[in-house]
Amino acid sequence: MGQGLKEPSQELGDLLLDLAGVRKNPRKVSLSHLDHVTSKAAADPDSLLSEAARLKREGNAAEGSPKYFLYIRSGIRYLEYLHALKNTPKIGQEVEVFNSTAQMFEYTASQTLKIANRITDPSDDLRILSYISYRLAAMIRMYKFYLVAVKLDKFLAMVKATEARREKADRLAKANAMPSSSHSAQFYIDPREAATDKDYREYIVNQSFDSVAAMNHLHAADSVKLEGLKMHKNFEKKLELLPEIDVMSFHGDGVLSLLAAIRDGLNAVYD
Repeated sequence: MGQGLKEPSQELGDLLLDLAGVRKNPRKVSLSHLDHVTSKAAADPDSLLSEAARLKREGNAAEGSPKYFLYIRSGIRYLEYLHALKNTPKIGQEVEVFNSTAQMFEYTASQTLKIANRITDPSDDLRILSYISYRLAAMIRMYKFYLVAVKLDKFLAMVKATEARREKADRLAKANAMPSSSHSAQFYIDPREAATDKDYREYIVNQSFDSVAAMNHLHAADSVKLEGLKMHKNFEKKLELLPEIDVMSFHGDGVLSLLAAIRDGLNAVYD
């Protein structure tokens, strides 16, 4: 596999013991070498996508806490890949990859929190993983909503226009007033228009899910943080090793620096 990479069963097994706090004198395992992407290849979408998929496969094969650590590392590479797509013809892949990456972070956040709540004396690292995953999931969901915002505005305007025509027709019907033949087309909504209106409404509802999910993930991250601060004396110090992840972070020019800082911060937490 990569240079200096041990067999997954040994290294990931060590990390599981470390994160779970099982060993009395745990040896912190550095995972900085798990990435195979060189600095030269970091701007190449294909290299980033390949590395993201490889890390996800490593996570699928792992058990316990290492699975979720690898999922976060994979998700960061997927986000770097998506950022690299902005200047390529592959832009159409964005929404699908954003959705699957958000789901991976959401799964990681819920599972690490579940493990942390189940263990009598859990490592605070589990809550760190959950906190970071919720923040990243919120960031992705909000950006995914942003990607379709222009389309949503257009559809919403058309739905409002159709609704206004319906309301006018209803008022005329209640008043027993019939529009003149020259104006009747303004109020009549044919079956094709009705079907299109229904599709627009469903699209608006479905796409609005991302903004709602983003807010829910932010609240969940805050709850994980508060619990971590109450239960673990070193939790705040570890949080200081990680950058602040704002819900709108992926919109800015500094997203690559942010993702690199998250990766470095996680390495510092576990080293």
